[in-house]
Amino acid sequence: MRPGSESKVDGAPPAVDMPWSAVSTEVADLLRPALPGLVENIVVAVRAEVVEYDQPLEGEFGRLIREGAAAALGQFVDLLGRDVDVPDSGVYEAIGRAEFRAGRTLDALQSAYRVGARVAWRVAAERVEASLDPRVLLALAEAIFAYIDRLADASVAGYA
Repeated sequence: MRPGSESKVDGAPPAVDMPWSAVSTEVADLLRPALPGLVENIVVAVRAEVVEYDQPLEGEFGRLIREGAAAALGQFVDLLGRDVDVPDSGVYEAIGRAEFRAGRTLDALQSAYRVGARVAWRVAAERVEASLDPRVLLALAEAIFAYIDRLADASVAGYA
């Protein structure tokens, strides 16, 4: 456990910088079956909404966008209910480096992250809303947006 973080087990609130710890692993079980389709939904939405990414998904670009979305979603679901930090940000640093090499600004990448988080939130909320207390939905939303901030930070580091 990281210094300054509290455990959910002893009744203390989850660590502020790891809000996914406040979301039950039962939510992960509800979300996991939707992940493959969600990756495709995110890729379609990013290509439609981020002009710089409306291109054929070939080569390094295509591999990184699909790999990044799949890894991000899988890793996020695995973090739910756990008071641990993001274990691997290497793929997001690689995405930042690839953006730099491609001559794109970080604005496009940040937009893609926001679009992906929005699509993920919409699908997650639809998938779990009937079975969850509204407070859990709020915690899930906070976890999604805090997590995407971590990935964006890793991409900025890779870009730099």
